[in-house]
Amino acid sequence: MKSISWLGAVAGLIMVMFLGQSPSGPSLAGESDSEPEYPHGEFVEDCELCHAADGWSPAKIDPSFKHSQYSSFRRDGAHARTGCRACHASLVFNEADSSCAACHGDVHSGELGSDCGRCHGTRSFIEPARFRQLHTTTRFPLRGTHRALECEAWELATTHARANLEMADAETFRADYPERTFTDEEVADAVKRRTSSSLSSMGWALAHLGHVDKALAAFEEGSANVSRNYVGIPEGPLFSYWGRTLAEAGDNEKAMEMLAADAVMGGDVEAMDALHGAYTALKGEGGFEDYLTQTRQAMAVQTDDFTLKNYQGEPLSFSQLKGQVVLLSFWFPT
Repeated sequence: MKSISWLGAVAGLIMVMFLGQSPSGPSLAGESDSEPEYPHGEFVEDCELCHAADGWSPAKIDPSFKHSQYSSFRRDGAHARTGCRACHASLVFNEADSSCAACHGDVHSGELGSDCGRCHGTRSFIEPARFRQLHTTTRFPLRGTHRALECEAWELATTHARANLEMADAETFRADYPERTFTDEEVADAVKRRTSSSLSSMGWALAHLGHVDKALAAFEEGSANVSRNYVGIPEGPLFSYWGRTLAEAGDNEKAMEMLAADAVMGGDVEAMDALHGAYTALKGEGGFEDYLTQTRQAMAVQTDDFTLKNYQGEPLSFSQLKGQVVLLSFWFPT
């Protein structure tokens, strides 16, 4: 009985081995008879174009490979020196986003559209000549001394203006003058001046970078913080910048409104030039001097009455001189 049992066990083992074989040989544990999944999606080409027999990875691109043969994206200029994985995050090559913003990021927040090639090229991302040429088609063409300023300078000005705006608060102002004591009213006035100055500089820089809408929004926000002197002239250049930006953008009527105080009462030469240009665009060449006279009279402020002693020691009120030309000389002894 023992010998029969032993023979049966051997026969059973042989039968199992025979049945477990396949036409191509024995199967190993965990091995699949199916083809491996192709990893490159719709891209079908000879594997030797990128892989070699002596090592599957890393891929070695054959010198005969031409990107333009397989894609509409031209791999020239600086792109020719960029590695494949800079654009192809996965092995399915047609999933790569070929838009400029996918790699470079759109610092203009979509305001200038998606055709980056209007300003930028693959030879050099920064091409000042192309910038200046394109700028002539915008609402703020570069003229005069503006042509000498590069975009980088205005980008830097925008950065500094934003940094200054972050310091326009009471705590920072007091920290800047640790040895002085200010009233809350004095601090509030100082913060308003800092805010106005920062926003006027930011708006002016944004205007030169072509972001006219953002520039106008900065001027609008800053105008709430502008202080005016006794006769109503705004302190700082915000309204001058605002009006000149509006004039360049073609909104001449509103530009005249913003420029009037600085030009007519403040003696701002550049504001006056812009005011003249806006007036001419709206009403023609004639009548500008009459307009200035009327504007000056409309903006004139009636001064408060006061009384001082004349050289004879007699009191004299300012109102007594109404209708006469009076020269007021403010002086102090040294």
